[in-house]
Parts: sequence; structure tokens; C-alpha cells
Amino acid sequence: MLHYYFRTKKNLFNKVFEVKQFICNPFLPKMIIAYLLLIMLVMPLITTMEVKDIKVPIVDSDATTTSQDLVDKIGASNYFRLETVSESYQ
Repeated sequence: MLHYYFRTKKNLFNKVFEVKQFICNPFLPKMIIAYLLLIMLVMPLITTMEVKDIKVPIVDSDATTTSQDLVDKIGASNYFRLETVSESYQ
């Protein structure tokens, strides 16, 4: 129990030392703010969640007007590109 007490005090002392070092060093807060601004401003331009031109083969074994309407809607979408429309898996 006593060993745990001293270990916790040592960890607390290390955390206080890190905070003091962060406050006293004028470069560290500026670096963190610059990093956060870089992430907020540049990353949305680099990453995108938009997916286009996905090749979709469709097997329409039903061949009803409802399934044909669904195939037409998929074909009219900008996100999908119909590769083949067939009645069987072969």
C-alpha cells in the first residue's frame, strides 16, 4: 500500500513538472495551436468521403417493371456506373 502511495505521488509530480514545462516554454503552446489549425484547415481539403463511378453489375432475374425502375434509378445516379445487366449469374 505504501509503495502504491509513493508511486502515485511520483506520477503526480511528473505531471505537474510537465505542465510547468509547457507553461514556461513559449514555443510549445504556439506549436500546438499551429498544429491544430493545420489539421482544421488542411485536412478537409485533402480528405473526402465522396465516392463516384462504382462499377455495379446487376442480375435482374425478376424482370418486372419495379426491378427495371430500380435498375434505371441506379443507372441514372452519378455514384454508380452500370457494368452489366443480365438475367442470370453466368
